Amino acid sequence: MRYIFLPDQEQTILKRRYLMRIVIVAFFLLAVGGLVGVVSLFPTYISLYTEEQSQIKMATLLKKDQDNSGVALLQNELKSDSDKIRILSAVSTGVAPSDLIERIIVARGQVHITSIVLNDIGTTTATITLGGVAPTRDSLVAFKTRLQGLSVGNKVDLPITIFDKSKDINFSLKVTHILP
Repeated sequence: MRYIFLPDQEQTILKRRYLMRIVIVAFFLLAVGGLVGVVSLFPTYISLYTEEQSQIKMATLLKKDQDNSGVALLQNELKSDSDKIRILSAVSTGVAPSDLIERIIVARGQVHITSIVLNDIGTTTATITLGGVAPTRDSLVAFKTRLQGLSVGNKVDLPITIFDKSKDINFSLKVTHILP
């Protein structure tokens, strides 16, 4: 049994003040706990920040060392060399221009060739423009026939206007050569 000699009005006021003090103390303890939690995370933040700064410095030093040691220059040279190799490998898989010129020169017979222009060399055909002087009409026609016979499907465009002379005929013809 509890005996309280205070009037009821005073008891309710005291109980309210007591509850108020308990709530204040609880909020104070929560605030102190939060503050302690934040303070305990601060050293971790500092160590992570310093680690980040050291990693950034190390990365910049490595980049400077890479630039100073010529690695970037070497990488650029390797890239340019690989481009050249790619171009040369594409050329080496097809027919070399010198082979085409050699075939034409072998087929010329009595005709004198003054110019050979390789207009376009593709994967299946090559377009060549030839200029020169033929001693007679027959030698020019024979040259045209030999050029057509170099590969199956070759086409030789020889303008008819060339045949107005019978000797020392200046000609210009276009050959569409089928590559093997």
